[in-house]
Amino acid sequence: MVRFVFMSISYRILTSRQLILVKNHGVLYRHDIFNYIAELSKDPAFNTGMDEIVSLTEVSDYNLSFNDICELTNVELENHSLLKNLHRTAFIANDPHILGKLTIYKQLSGLNQEGVGIFQRLTEACDWLEHKYADIQKEYNNAEAKWVTIQESTVCK
Repeated sequence: MVRFVFMSISYRILTSRQLILVKNHGVLYRHDIFNYIAELSKDPAFNTGMDEIVSLTEVSDYNLSFNDICELTNVELENHSLLKNLHRTAFIANDPHILGKLTIYKQLSGLNQEGVGIFQRLTEACDWLEHKYADIQKEYNNAEAKWVTIQESTVCK
């Protein structure tokens, strides 16, 4: 039997707040992350001093190995990756396995460990980034807001 697995990453850039909001849905793969980085780099509203809130609460599964995490941090540290230039990145996740992968990512981030926060609730991430929770929650839930969506599909046999 052949099935399709869908993943989407959506983001909004709030230029007035110097903040990027990111939502992930479905199964997360290595190439999804690199595609997101490539798309973000082309966005004219993006600048390297922005903070980022990445919600992984709607990820149903992931396919990221230790080597994938190492490659991501190496790309960020060695090359001129955009993510290494972000001021701070707050990850939100509930799944213990995803939290474990994020902890590995943070440890491998080298000198930028202080710029990586791992949380289970948006309120905690907002506090850490010093953004008002109520304002950010409205931005996440704003049905009229335009989100840039990067969709992928993978065929599984």
